Amino acid sequence: MAVPAVLALTGVSPRRAAIGSRHLWAIWLIDSLVVVCSLFVITWMTALGAVVRAGAPTVWGFAIAVGYPVLDYLGITVLALVWVTGRVPPPLRVQVALLGSGIVAVALSDSVFAYLVSSGAQEMPTITDAGFIAGPVLIALAAAARRGSGRAEDPRRTAAIERATLVLPYLLVGGIWTLITVQLVVMAEVGPIELVTGWVALVLVLVRQVLTLLENNALVAQISQAQAELTHQAQHDPLTGLANRALFDTRLRRAAQRHPDECRPLAVLLLDLDDFKAVNDRFGHGYGDELLRAVGARLRGAVRGDTAARLGGDEFAVLLDPGPEDPYAIAARIHDHIQAGFQLRGRTLAVNASAGLAQPRPDETEVSAQTLLHRADLAMYAGKRRGKSMLVHDRPACADEAITSPIELPPLTAPS
Repeated sequence: MAVPAVLALTGVSPRRAAIGSRHLWAIWLIDSLVVVCSLFVITWMTALGAVVRAGAPTVWGFAIAVGYPVLDYLGITVLALVWVTGRVPPPLRVQVALLGSGIVAVALSDSVFAYLVSSGAQEMPTITDAGFIAGPVLIALAAAARRGSGRAEDPRRTAAIERATLVLPYLLVGGIWTLITVQLVVMAEVGPIELVTGWVALVLVLVRQVLTLLENNALVAQISQAQAELTHQAQHDPLTGLANRALFDTRLRRAAQRHPDECRPLAVLLLDLDDFKAVNDRFGHGYGDELLRAVGARLRGAVRGDTAARLGGDEFAVLLDPGPEDPYAIAARIHDHIQAGFQLRGRTLAVNASAGLAQPRPDETEVSAQTLLHRADLAMYAGKRRGKSMLVHDRPACADEAITSPIELPPLTAPS
């Protein structure tokens, strides 16, 4: 009756962590087999083997003699599997502990009794009856014990139980081979059943170790992927997938720092969609979001190794690394690409964009990222004041010219 009680109280099911993982399911199965093998060897070497070798006058007598250690083995095995295959709920810990202690107490007395009888002992020491007395009492206390509260469990205790569960298979295999070694030293022989079962348990533990390493590697890969995704989300705009302002500012600062030392060309292009509010007001914010996504995709396709970003709202930026090509030619091509019109929900939408391009001035040995971005912003809004839909290049011929007076170039014609 004790075995059904254990199963009814706890159930034998894999740990939640094993769900969805082939490696952890295999580890759970191996742990169960190691428990079965280990406890079988211990039962065989302490009681069951002696009873089988001693025999009995009748078949029924032999069955009864063997039945006691077999049932004890079954009870302890189920109890061990409960801890290996699933965590006992905190409210049931006291009941399961009492029930398990009762099963173990009865099993110990049964094993000693069976061993003494099979070895021909004439008297049974009184101490051998201790388990027969304590076991039923503990089982009765388990039935009478009240369930614990449903309060949250102490994390340290949970961690300790998890560690004990992880090392249990190794302890059991160590116990098997300790018994085999002792028997070999004392009796100078070991039976084939003990050896075969011991080697099976040892191989299972080695396979378990390999699977654990594979599972750990998979877990590390999942964590690395999750960290990479979090980093990407922290540095990219969720709507368009372009770099966000934080990432753009970081790359712009690095580029500005490298510019004087490596004589690398550097340019910043800002773009702002003209009359974007009218699109939201007329077609709704969902349509406006679709347009921003389409602009982001087109901007991503228009740049090469440059950094394209959405700074917020309908404002975009590109950090240009033009190489030998003229930065204005690249900016004009990107600007023209954005203004080519969009097909959204079966409707052709002409989009105009004002843009500002800023570069370090010829006599500037150092320039800050904030200064470049500010100049591009001034150039872009100068274009808006002069009629929108134009690209304005802020690069005065000499340093005496104010940055508030950008060189205005002819506007690019937007589709009607």
